[in-house]
Amino acid sequence: MTVKSIDINQRIPLSVLETALITLLNDQYEDEYMMELMSVEFTGENRIKKALRIVNKIILNSPIKQDLLDHKEEVLNALRNRNEKNVILISLLNAAFPFSFEVLENLGKLFGAQSIVSRDALRRNISKVYGSNRATENAIDSIIPMFLDADLFSRPKIGIYEFQSPIGIYSQITYLLYSRSFEVNSRSNVNPDNYFMQPYFLFVQEIIS
Repeated sequence: MTVKSIDINQRIPLSVLETALITLLNDQYEDEYMMELMSVEFTGENRIKKALRIVNKIILNSPIKQDLLDHKEEVLNALRNRNEKNVILISLLNAAFPFSFEVLENLGKLFGAQSIVSRDALRRNISKVYGSNRATENAIDSIIPMFLDADLFSRPKIGIYEFQSPIGIYSQITYLLYSRSFEVNSRSNVNPDNYFMQPYFLFVQEIIS
């Protein structure tokens, strides 16, 4: 079995990603400011530098950065709505880290069969691709809190996740970015008209007004 690279083992608060994204869209993104931001959230030089690397990969070096720049005003407007903001930030996270994408995609598959999923069931699925080791465990524990903060699902008790309903998306740019995060990770060609059938799209619902 070929084990894929994980490359993320530290949770980044969505509020940090939001600030980083806004500074990028306002042409004010600087490592020095980001380091100051990280020092409020994390202690220890190594953790701060690690967090900066992760944020840079998610925001500054995003695979879908051009979409952000092409739709600056639309993105800034969408960020004013909590649900839209959460979906945009998770889109950027998943576009940057295939591990994060695969965790959410696997959760979509599991939730598609039942509304309650255990961490152990998720871990078993992910371990088939990334190996059963401490790095995989740490990465799952870094990613899941970010999904929970984004209200993609809930955790009624430790080790148990519950899905209730998808997040309604009203902004076209939000749905575009979420779709882009799927496309950069997709292993096969999928007709955009059929995205709603993919497990990854279980968590969002485009609302046509």
